[in-house]
Amino acid sequence: MDWRKYTLDEFSVVVLGVLAAFWVESWNAERNDRLFEIEYVQPLLRDMRADSESIDTALRRTEQFTRSGLTILESIREGQSDDSGPDPSCRLPDVTPPPAICAETKKRWRNN
Repeated sequence: MDWRKYTLDEFSVVVLGVLAAFWVESWNAERNDRLFEIEYVQPLLRDMRADSESIDTALRRTEQFTRSGLTILESIREGQSDDSGPDPSCRLPDVTPPPAICAETKKRWRNN
């Protein structure tokens, strides 16, 4: 009867060892997956923040262009397109168009 008890004890130890090995392997795989995920997600997050800032800058610039364009249209509608001041298209925020564009704009205003 001792050999049955001994066999059962040894069998239990082997089964528990195998189960523990599977658990450790699973835990290590999950940990490696999380580390890989962090290494993969952090650069994406950084890129998304940079893209968001670029989009915000482009949006602000577009809003400035729109306001400038509306100001120009308003002055044209009011008949204030004389040469009393600098060409409004040359005063757009953060952008200085080439002189040819300013000259072309003045020609159009004089023709209207």
